[in-house]
Amino acid sequence: MTETKKRTVGRPKKAVSRTFMLSVRLTESEGEEIANASTKAGVTKSEWIQKTLLNEARRITCMT
Repeated sequence: MTETKKRTVGRPKKAVSRTFMLSVRLTESEGEEIANASTKAGVTKSEWIQKTLLNEARRITCMT
Protein backbone atom coordinates (compact mmCIF):
# COMPACT_ATOMS: atom_id res chain seq x y z
CA MET A 1 0.00 0.00 0.00
CA THR A 2 1.31 3.48 -0.88
CA GLU A 3 1.56 6.12 1.80
CA THR A 4 0.44 9.58 0.75
CA LYS A 5 1.58 12.78 2.41
CA LYS A 6 -0.92 15.43 3.29
CA ARG A 7 -0.21 18.50 1.18
CA THR A 8 -0.19 21.87 2.83
CA VAL A 9 -0.84 25.08 0.99
CA GLY A 10 1.01 28.34 1.49
CA ARG A 11 4.24 29.54 2.94
CA PRO A 12 5.87 27.56 5.77
CA LYS A 13 5.60 29.12 9.24
CA LYS A 14 8.57 31.19 10.41
CA ALA A 15 10.32 30.37 13.67
CA VAL A 16 9.72 33.92 14.94
CA SER A 17 6.53 35.75 14.07
CA ARG A 18 7.06 39.52 13.89
CA THR A 19 3.81 41.36 14.45
CA PHE A 20 4.90 44.83 15.64
CA MET A 21 5.16 47.36 12.82
CA LEU A 22 7.14 50.59 12.88
CA SER A 23 6.64 53.30 10.29
CA VAL A 24 9.24 55.96 9.49
CA ARG A 25 9.54 58.73 6.94
CA LEU A 26 12.80 59.20 5.08
CA THR A 27 14.08 61.52 2.41
CA GLU A 28 14.69 60.05 -1.02
CA SER A 29 18.46 60.07 -0.41
CA GLU A 30 18.09 58.39 3.01
CA GLY A 31 15.98 55.66 1.40
CA GLU A 32 18.66 55.17 -1.25
CA GLU A 33 21.34 54.90 1.44
CA ILE A 34 19.38 52.14 3.15
CA ALA A 35 18.74 50.37 -0.15
CA ASN A 36 22.46 50.51 -1.02
CA ALA A 37 23.54 49.30 2.42
CA SER A 38 21.10 46.39 2.39
CA THR A 39 22.14 45.39 -1.12
CA LYS A 40 25.80 45.50 -0.12
CA ALA A 41 25.00 43.35 2.94
CA GLY A 42 23.06 40.88 0.77
CA VAL A 43 19.79 41.15 2.70
CA THR A 44 16.43 42.80 2.17
CA LYS A 45 15.83 46.36 3.35
CA SER A 46 13.55 45.07 6.11
CA GLU A 47 16.16 42.60 7.36
CA TRP A 48 18.89 45.26 7.26
CA ILE A 49 16.74 47.78 9.16
CA GLN A 50 15.70 45.18 11.76
CA LYS A 51 19.29 44.08 12.42
CA THR A 52 20.68 47.61 12.47
CA LEU A 53 18.03 49.02 14.82
CA LEU A 54 18.16 46.06 17.18
CA ASN A 55 21.98 46.11 17.31
CA GLU A 56 21.96 49.83 18.12
CA ALA A 57 19.20 49.46 20.74
CA ARG A 58 21.09 46.60 22.41
CA ARG A 59 24.37 48.54 22.30
CA ILE A 60 22.78 51.56 23.99
CA THR A 61 20.99 49.39 26.54
CA CYS A 62 24.26 47.68 27.52
CA MET A 63 25.94 51.06 28.06
CA THR A 64 23.52 52.16 30.77
